[in-house]
Amino acid sequence: MLYRLRVWMIVIFGLFCYDTNAAVSGNDWNSWNASLKDAYISGVIDTWGAAEVYRLSDKPPGPANNFTFLTNCAKSGMTYPQFDAIVQKWMDENPGEWHKSMTFLILKAMANACHLQKVAP
Repeated sequence: MLYRLRVWMIVIFGLFCYDTNAAVSGNDWNSWNASLKDAYISGVIDTWGAAEVYRLSDKPPGPANNFTFLTNCAKSGMTYPQFDAIVQKWMDENPGEWHKSMTFLILKAMANACHLQKVAP
């Protein structure tokens, strides 16, 4: 019960404090140097991995289930430089998407690289 209360408090707080400019967009990311870009991609990928570990633990199921395909694909031997190259190539080929959240764009790039059919817009 306490877990559900915490989740609802986070959701409600997030609704009132949501700022559309808070997320890093593809346009923002494109203005960064290579080191910052690489660090950002690594952080996103690592967070997905942590979400997968959390999902596999004895915690209640949650949104981490969505990242199982990414962690499985990444565990197949991909390296951080490979993630960086995948995302950079996808960004170069999809300038019409740059206004969207960079985290979402990384998801789309990795889904494409892992041969998944569709990621919601």
